[in-house]
Amino acid sequence: MSVSPGFEQVPCPICGSEESRVVLRRGDLMLSSEGEFTVTECLACRHQFLNPRPTREAIHEHYEDEYDQFIVAGQENRLRQLDHDYGQRKRLRLLKRHIAGGRLIDVGCGGCAFLLSASRSGDWDVLGIEPSAATAEACRSLLGLSVMTSSWEGADVPAESADVITLWEVLEHLHDPLATIRKCYRVLRPGGLLVISTPNRGSLDARLFGPYWVGYELPRHLHMFRQEHLQEILAAEGLKVEEVCLPDGAFFAFNTSLRFYLRDHGAPGWLQRAIFSLPLRAVSAPFFWVSGKLLLGSSLTTVARKPA
Repeated sequence: MSVSPGFEQVPCPICGSEESRVVLRRGDLMLSSEGEFTVTECLACRHQFLNPRPTREAIHEHYEDEYDQFIVAGQENRLRQLDHDYGQRKRLRLLKRHIAGGRLIDVGCGGCAFLLSASRSGDWDVLGIEPSAATAEACRSLLGLSVMTSSWEGADVPAESADVITLWEVLEHLHDPLATIRKCYRVLRPGGLLVISTPNRGSLDARLFGPYWVGYELPRHLHMFRQEHLQEILAAEGLKVEEVCLPDGAFFAFNTSLRFYLRDHGAPGWLQRAIFSLPLRAVSAPFFWVSGKLLLGSSLTTVARKPA
């Protein structure tokens, strides 16, 4: 089969099997990458992955400046900033349930919203890893944070130097998730924590919206994990899963999927905007709280510990 320039055909990135089946073909619903992209499911381990996928050299072409994770913390409107701050505090409370503090590395730190909150809490000595040179420099100059311009693969970080490594909605973007987890294991101190949030292929959203699910953010999401499979991967790499939860609100993920569906079916613009309103968010809060407790949220967070 012919592969477009800037793309590569790959075996299953988890188990290496060459046998897979097509489960989805779709365009880019979030930004403006041209063309149709294919998600396949490995027949051996059932992992879903983009195939063909953008190469490491070409992946940056599919991101734009307005992509959410590149907005530097503190540069948004006040209401959105308050909402983000609340979300970061929930993430910090999750960490505190497992460890008091220490050296924290945030991989793919983007605009450093979490890193800034962790630094200000006084519990953490922080380091961010961010491949976007412009974003990393903005975080250093505007926020005064220690941010390394690098991919995680290329980051020069000493072994056993971190108490916590976080990957907030990052693992699904990376070409080699196994190598990423293995490097995290090496960099963690004995007893350290690896925290991974990633879209949940078993979520209610994925079941309801199918090809419109926000977790299929093609071609930037290269992987679509099942939560139980991710736990198996972590266990195989020597990490013990301690908690799976939904610390972040699921409202925006659910309604982004709904917006994709409405837009594709010709819904008026006012309705596409109305689904993100504060009154609807308040009314729907119990529904998202229950779905989170049942681990049916669009994204789940897994906390795993390296043996002491």
